[in-house]
Amino acid sequence: MKKQIRKEYLEKRNNILNREERSSIICSLIQKHPSFQTSQIVGIYKSFMSEVDTKDIIASSYMCGKIVCFPRVEGDDLVFYKTEKDDLFEKSSYGIEEPFKKIQNRIEPDLVIVPGVVFDENGGRMGYGKGYYDRYFEKHFPNKVGICFREQLIDKVPMNSQDIFMDSIIHD
Repeated sequence: MKKQIRKEYLEKRNNILNREERSSIICSLIQKHPSFQTSQIVGIYKSFMSEVDTKDIIASSYMCGKIVCFPRVEGDDLVFYKTEKDDLFEKSSYGIEEPFKKIQNRIEPDLVIVPGVVFDENGGRMGYGKGYYDRYFEKHFPNKVGICFREQLIDKVPMNSQDIFMDSIIHD
C-alpha cells in the first residue's frame, strides 16, 4: 500500500507547476512559524528533484543569523553538519547534495525542516522508504516541520510503529 501511494504521489509532485513560486510561499510561511522564529540551529535539506525548493529557506536562515546544518547519510543514520554559506557539498549515492564530513562540524539542530512524499494534517509523513529521518527522530528530539505542496496532502498517511509524526506541516 505504501509503495503504491509513494509512486502515485511522486508522479503528482513531478507534475506540479509553478514550483519556484510556490516554494517561495512555503518559505514565507516557515519564516512566520513560531518554531523557526525561536530556533537557533536549523537542520534543512538541499532540494532534490521535485521537492519543495529550500534555497530561500536556507538563505533566510543565514540572514536571520541562525546556525544552518544539513543531513548526511552515514551507514543507516543521518548526521547533521554545520555549514557556512559558501561551503561546498558533494553528491551522495542517492544523488542528494550532502555536506562534506567534518567531525568538528557535527551539530544537533533544534528545528529540522523535513522533506517527504506524502503528508497529512495530523503530522503523518511518508518519505522515500529508507527510514533515515524516522531513525534520527527516535534518538533526537528537535521540532519537526514537514514541508510540501498541497498536492502531497492526503487524509491519513498509513503509519507503522517506526514512523515518526511531524510537529507541524507547512504547505502552500
